Amino acid sequence: MASVHPVSYTCIRYSFLTDRILEKCSNLFNNNYGIWSDDAPLHSNNKLQAGTPVKLGVKRLREMMLFNDRCFLITAEIRSYDTDQFELIGHAFGTWAKYDRLNGNVVWITQLVVSSSYRGQGVAGTLLSMANNSIEDVVAVGLVTSHPHAVTALRNACNSIPINLKYIADHAEDIIRTTSVRHSKTSSSRSSSDTSP
Repeated sequence: MASVHPVSYTCIRYSFLTDRILEKCSNLFNNNYGIWSDDAPLHSNNKLQAGTPVKLGVKRLREMMLFNDRCFLITAEIRSYDTDQFELIGHAFGTWAKYDRLNGNVVWITQLVVSSSYRGQGVAGTLLSMANNSIEDVVAVGLVTSHPHAVTALRNACNSIPINLKYIADHAEDIIRTTSVRHSKTSSSRSSSDTSP
């Protein structure tokens, strides 16, 4: 087994995101995100095999995750002592926007992926915490997910702020609209806020 350095985390702003970085993210996603279910909708190629991995190429990743100049990427990498190479083990794409109703900014995490070999080791929580802390005056943080462990990681990253269903009902739709997250506009929402219940 190769020896490795500790995990290194980096926040990369929109203007610095290259196809090379996105290729690493695409590979991580394709190998670790999930599989298609039996009832998944057909896509433009009218072809879908239940049980096969969900795939996302660089072009589609750029279209879906980098839709405005406020988008950013947080990466988690390890460096092997043996090969002196960096391996991407996790990433979180996000965006932010000013949210006038609460006189601050909102952060919306649009994709969170951690390598199956590094889950349960705090990588997701650190990625989410860095996303939350990379923007000033954050009043709410949201995450596009259906995974309960991701929701728990977000809650922990936001200092275990209780999930406030009334707050979500009052603000989630406006926050999604404000951040311009296209692929989540029709999804249900869960968020953690810095506002007391």
